[in-house]
This record gives sequence, C-alpha cells and structure tokens, in this order.
Amino acid sequence: MDGLDLTRTIRESLSLRRLVVTLGVAGTMGVSEWLGLGHPIGLLFGLAMGFATVTLAPLPWLLILPWGIRRPAWDTALRALAVLATSAAAVCVGFFLYMLAVRGVVRGIHPLVPGARAYLYAWSSVIISVPLFAAAGWGLSRHMQLERRLEVHDERELALSNALEEARMLALRSRLDPHFLFNTLNLVAELCREDPPEAERCVVRLSGLLRAALDQAEQPLAPLGRELDLCADYLELCRVRFGSRMRVRFDRDPAAAHLPVPPLCVQVLCENAVRHGIETHTDGGAVEVTALRLEDGGARVTVSSPGAFRGDRKGGIGLDLTRRRLSLAYGDRARLEVHTASDGEHTDAVLTIPAGAGR
Repeated sequence: MDGLDLTRTIRESLSLRRLVVTLGVAGTMGVSEWLGLGHPIGLLFGLAMGFATVTLAPLPWLLILPWGIRRPAWDTALRALAVLATSAAAVCVGFFLYMLAVRGVVRGIHPLVPGARAYLYAWSSVIISVPLFAAAGWGLSRHMQLERRLEVHDERELALSNALEEARMLALRSRLDPHFLFNTLNLVAELCREDPPEAERCVVRLSGLLRAALDQAEQPLAPLGRELDLCADYLELCRVRFGSRMRVRFDRDPAAAHLPVPPLCVQVLCENAVRHGIETHTDGGAVEVTALRLEDGGARVTVSSPGAFRGDRKGGIGLDLTRRRLSLAYGDRARLEVHTASDGEHTDAVLTIPAGAGR
C-alpha cells in the first residue's frame, strides 16, 4: 500500500459490520467489568476500548507493517515488535485513564495504590488486552487491505471489460452497412453498361471506403479531415444511386481537419441521413455536412437530412455504438445530439469533439 489515507481508513473502520462485531465483543468485556466493579463505568470503559480498537488498532499495522511488502526476516521482526509496543502503549493509556476515572467515581476503590486488588486486577487485564488489541488490529488491517485489493481487482476487471467492449466495437465499426454495399455493387453493375467511366469512379470510391474500414479498424482515432473525405466518397456513391433525388453539400473548416475522431463515426451519421432521410422521402432532399473549429480548440460536425427527428429507432445500434465509442475515446467531453432542426423540417445530428487527442 502506497502510504496511508487516514480519512479513508477511519471511514472503513467505522463501517457498520466492523462496529457491530467489535463493539459486541467490547460490550461483553464491559459487562464483565461492570459486574466485577459494581458500577456502570465498567461498561462504558468496555465500549470505549472497543471503539478505540476498531479505529486505532489497525493503524500501527497499516503504517509500520503493511501487508504484501517483502522484507528481510529481521526487518519484519523489528516492525512486529514496534507494532506490539505501539499497541501496548495504546492499551496502557486506555487503562490508565480508566483507573483514574474509577478512582474518581467509585468510593472505596483506589486502583492506583500499589497492592490493591483492583490495581492487580487491572494490570492483569492490561496484559491480556495488549495481545488482543494487537491481534484485532492485525485482523482489521488485513481485512481492509484485502478489500482494497479486491477494489483494485474489480477496477481491473472493469478495465478489461471496457477493453473487450472496445474490441467488439472495433470489429463492428470496421463494417460498412451491408445494404449499402449490395446497392452500390448493383449500381456499379448497371453503370458498367450505361456509363463505364462513372462505374469506374464508383469502384474507386467504394474500394477507398473498404480500405479505410480495414485500415482504421486497429486505430482508435483518425484525423477528422480523413473522416470527412470518406464521408464525401460515401455520399457521392449514394448521390449517384439516387440521382436527382439527392443533393450533397459540404462546408469544411480546414482548421478542424487535424482533430482526432473515432473512425467512421461521422460516416454513421451520413448513413442515417441517407437511410432515414433520403430513402424515406419521395422527393429526396439534401444531405449537408458542416465541420467547424470551435473557439476552445474542439470541433463541431453537423449532418443535416430531410425530415423531422422521430426519436431513436427500435433496433438501431449506430448512434448507441457511436456514443459508446466517443465515451471510450473522450470520456464525457464529447457529445452526440440528434434533434429536429429549427425549421422543423430537417434532422440535425451534431457531433462535438473536444480539443486534444482523447484519453
């Protein structure tokens, strides 16, 4: 353990399960003192010692002899003796204060006078209490350290789970929409007869998209400029397919081109714009992509498509996966918002990317 977080240690010591067990044992000792002394101060002493045990006893072990650090045998022995001496000092101080209190409130008993029975009885209790105090501290400290190791283990498990989820999303993001691929191949087949030069251009654009999907599958982030180039190729293929029903407009700020984004995250927004905007409207419309550099160094990418936003569609995973990929890359510093535009006739998907290279 790297150092001692005193606040955390006290908070862990005062957890309900530890208080119940420790104060239960201390209460038994207190009742025994009460019956032997004939005064309830014995019970108060037992509870006070129990509280001291649960809060103070683990500290020497955590500070002097923390668990899991390999040391020479002589060093371990010296540290163990130091822990025992510290525990003995704490117990002796507690009993000394108790004996002073007994002398002040119980008549006829002088526990500080040598030879008195109560004095001898008290010091015999000290001898018994010191190893019990040290043993309780050892158990409590090891239990707390074990809990902390389990927390670290759980954090590692969560990190591995996130890594697995990221790997899963890497595999998913390397795929283009299969319907788009089939439609594009059919388009190319038709163009081969009607317009061979256009068919060749479509094949080049499609090969570029497929190459990007494969090449970027292993890259967590890619420049926004490259992402927008791929979106331009994708939308151009869609424009050729839909003809006059689809128009494409790009407004790109060169200052935002170098900012890193998860690969194909903007392309997913363009896919949604075509599938839920152009395809569902008989008259088609325009898909507009705007990329602007923000004053704080980040960027905002807006993909606008025909039709009002109708909410997340059942079974759709594109937006959800994109949000999770953004979370993995930037934490809560990136946002993806989809809403109806101010004119009420278009849907805007707004992706806000923070400055920096992600986490």
